[in-house]
Amino acid sequence: MECFFQQADTRRGKLPDIHTAMYLLSSPTGARAILRWATGRWAIENSLHWVLDVTYDEDRCRVRDGNAAHNLALLRRLSGNLLKLEGSKMSSKAKRFLCASSRAFLCRVLHALNVHA
Repeated sequence: MECFFQQADTRRGKLPDIHTAMYLLSSPTGARAILRWATGRWAIENSLHWVLDVTYDEDRCRVRDGNAAHNLALLRRLSGNLLKLEGSKMSSKAKRFLCASSRAFLCRVLHALNVHA
């Protein structure tokens, strides 16, 4: 059995956050394969959860009643995916603002769902 550690330093405000992950492997694996696997795992975390936190400020959401937290999370993911399908190079935050202020842009985002279905 093999064991290795991965440490990531990030900054939130003034203080650093240090995250350590430990992995146990049942078969011997080369360092490159481990690196690819570990970075691939973090790529999912970074691409989805980082966007949800930055765009929707999800970490500060204090909804706790019944299924409300789960329902809001589903709506955030749905709207995030719709904004990705739209295709322009704007940030998700800018696209959300345009959807709220321009009915034409909102229709364009919703139409992207029909194009990719």
